[in-house]
Amino acid sequence: LLLALTGGEEYELLVAMPAKFGEAEAREFARSFDLPLTRIGVLAEGTEVIVVHDGQPLDLGGGFSHF
Repeated sequence: LLLALTGGEEYELLVAMPAKFGEAEAREFARSFDLPLTRIGVLAEGTEVIVVHDGQPLDLGGGFSHF
C-alpha cells in the first residue's frame, strides 16, 4: 500500500467530483463510457493532506520524491 501511494510510477486519472455525484451517477458513467469509477476519498476544508486507511491515518514518509 505504501509503495502504491508513494511510488510515483502508477498512472491513473483522478478527478474531483461534487458530493452530489453518487453511486447512481458513477454506474451511469461506467455504462456510458465503459470505464468504472472508484471512490478513493473525500475532499474537506483544511490545509493538510491526510491519508486514512481502515480508519487509521497513514504516515507516507513525505510522499514521492522525483530525485
